[in-house]
Amino acid sequence: MHLTKKLFWLLTLLLILPCLPACEQQQPEPEAPHTHTFGVWETVLEGTCVSKGKQTRSCACGETEERPHLSDHSYAASNICTICGDFKHCTDGILNYTSNGDGTCYVSGHNTQRYEKVVEIPRTSPDGDLVTTIGQHAFEDNANMETLVIPDHVTEIAQYAFYNCSRLKNITIGEGVTVIGKGAFEKCTAVTRLNWNATAPYDAKDWNGIFSMLGQAGNGVTVRIGANVTRIPAYLFYPTPSNEMDFTPNITSVIFADNSVCSTIGDYAFYGCKYLATFSLPASVTNISYRAFGGCTALRELTVAAVYPDTLQDSILTWPFWKYDVYMRVETLIVTGNTAICADAFEGCNAITTVVLADSITDIGNRAFYRCENLTAVYYYGTESAWQTVTLGEQAFEPTAVIYYYSETQPAEGGNYWHYVDGVPTKW
Repeated sequence: MHLTKKLFWLLTLLLILPCLPACEQQQPEPEAPHTHTFGVWETVLEGTCVSKGKQTRSCACGETEERPHLSDHSYAASNICTICGDFKHCTDGILNYTSNGDGTCYVSGHNTQRYEKVVEIPRTSPDGDLVTTIGQHAFEDNANMETLVIPDHVTEIAQYAFYNCSRLKNITIGEGVTVIGKGAFEKCTAVTRLNWNATAPYDAKDWNGIFSMLGQAGNGVTVRIGANVTRIPAYLFYPTPSNEMDFTPNITSVIFADNSVCSTIGDYAFYGCKYLATFSLPASVTNISYRAFGGCTALRELTVAAVYPDTLQDSILTWPFWKYDVYMRVETLIVTGNTAICADAFEGCNAITTVVLADSITDIGNRAFYRCENLTAVYYYGTESAWQTVTLGEQAFEPTAVIYYYSETQPAEGGNYWHYVDGVPTKW
């Protein structure tokens, strides 16, 4: 019996075993995961520069996806977006520009990855707008620029436009500039030369500090005033007030063009320029305003080419100089090219020790050098006989002032004569 069962199970097993591989082969392979293949994006809701639209795309399997859609600005011919009012921006790779929407634009920034040593503001932007303004902070902290040229078509330099341009050495400001903002050239400490050509700029504010710290890292700044400049605006070089830092511009020399037409030096124009030692005024200057040279503690030599009689209203000598803290420290006064010195002109300027007068002088008014107690030498660029024709007002000089007459060679007869030695008036 047991043998019979064993044979039964053995035969059954032999029948089943051949079928097992076949069953395994008949099992279906698992399907690969489906990968969507989307088509192109299609706009179903148009967007603008201020509102989002919608785009969708679909897969063959029916699956879809969407994304927000924003459109570019729609600029009109005026370079103003018709939807949001944005002004168009562009760049030439060096400077960035923003349109004003009226055919003009301003420089809004610069490419910090460019290392331009010489920068001249172009006349137009790549979009054709006339460049009229240097925008706020446009070149702030530029550490590469050494020479800057602002042409005549620029009318405004906004506040802090060139703040802390640490390597800037030469600046030329064109004739068209009328407005310069607060701190426009503050901390440009490497500057050695400023060419000022703005013909009729507006007066600055007393706290503006346009050129604060100018040239402090060098040996001094030479300011050259262009031939067509009509006035030096008020507070032009007035430093930023501070009790903690010295913001004084390091101006050591001011030179006017030979054919200068400058008539006015505004209130406080050079106030606090404590390194300015000499100054030559052109014949065209007829008005020096209140404290124009106040605080110029190093000013020792002044050359005046035109000193008008007191009959001329609003002249530089309408009021005595000493009342305006202009020349309190001047030691050497050189008067050239004029015919008269008005009454009270230098009254009380007791720092004056030397005066050089042109031989064109015909009149010296009452008390012109009254109370100039340290004035001992008056060098007249003419002969003794010519001096006798000069009309002297009452108390024109203190008794201590001695008149010397010019002579190229040493006179045999002696007397009060002088000549130049290395540019310095010297007694024979």
